[in-house]
Amino acid sequence: MPKLERPGEFVINFEDFGDPEAPPVILLHDAANDLRMWAPLIRPLAENYRVIAPDLRGHGQTSCPPFDTSAHASDANVSSSNSDDCYSISAFAEDVRALMDFLEIGVCVLVGTGFGGSVALELAVHAPERFAGLVLSDASAAPDNPAYGDSYRAYAAECQAATELVARAGPAALGKRAAAAIASPFLASGVRSRYANLERDGYLGAAHAAQTRPDLLPVLEQRLTMPVLICAGTDDPLLSASEVMAAHLPHARLVTFTDTAHGVPLQRPEAFGKAVFAFFREIEDAHGE
Repeated sequence: MPKLERPGEFVINFEDFGDPEAPPVILLHDAANDLRMWAPLIRPLAENYRVIAPDLRGHGQTSCPPFDTSAHASDANVSSSNSDDCYSISAFAEDVRALMDFLEIGVCVLVGTGFGGSVALELAVHAPERFAGLVLSDASAAPDNPAYGDSYRAYAAECQAATELVARAGPAALGKRAAAAIASPFLASGVRSRYANLERDGYLGAAHAAQTRPDLLPVLEQRLTMPVLICAGTDDPLLSASEVMAAHLPHARLVTFTDTAHGVPLQRPEAFGKAVFAFFREIEDAHGE
């Protein structure tokens, strides 16, 4: 598998599919996942595009910088440490920008889901000239906002409880808890295996980055000059956050997926793929391609 070496013996794993001369698309996975979550979308995308799917730092086969748990006993009282540098949202975004430079990609379309959507937003806000389009699924532009619904805050509380469990007992304990709610023994086994293979520091670092990221809502309309597609499930606790983000982006399109909870690309891969392909065609038509 191709690798990108970063300063400090830090290595980013990624996959590169399709024609190298085709328009490039970069896919950013959610936290507690890796690039394999995009498997249903990669093959059809690669027929017409160059598709790059990295493992975010601390996930999959990408290196896992240490996370200082003692410095972040509570992220409500964040202190300055090396963990802040290694696991800030800007550090995750800089990894993607470095990968683009390494692959000599000047402009691409960026697709991010969940935590990957937060990374995509951070990058697009600070380097909008490098993105012909932006797809955000199951994402929010701020850690909190008065207009977010109660279900969002309940979800945030669940995420905080999961982070505390991982800090105490490791990712495998969280996997066992998640698998207990799954009726299929086969699927439950897969969930336990995925969490058991997660790096503790990577999970905690991503959680820290998500909780401490800045509120980007005030700058979205000014900075996101590219076409934007926002995707959310009607049963997703982050739906209100997607609606708030769309309200700050009058040129964006919000597509909702009926009877779908958090994780549209995983729960509705075919429908998500159709929405993404239609969006890409619109971008190409607007540029006369």
